[in-house]
Amino acid sequence: MEFIHIKDMRAAGFEPADVLSGYQWKNGLSYYQSAKDASTNFYIQAMPKGNYVFEYDVVANASGKFSNGITTIQNYYAPQMNAHTQGTQVTISE
Repeated sequence: MEFIHIKDMRAAGFEPADVLSGYQWKNGLSYYQSAKDASTNFYIQAMPKGNYVFEYDVVANASGKFSNGITTIQNYYAPQMNAHTQGTQVTISE
């Protein structure tokens, strides 16, 4: 697939450890990573078939129960090609 956007929504109790945007090269895949207020976005020009794991560090900045948002993947030129994950609950204790 080409021209892919992955948007990973973050729970309110977390902040990204690395807030600088830039290109990454991991596990044979090149992508642009951009941290926003409530999400982290991945922009991929070409994604060959396979299984991929996207990981990034976050820091807990508040304790409590939070709703972790969904993660969506969508093709820019064929928006009907999309999918999303299920939302989860996250508990951060002191």
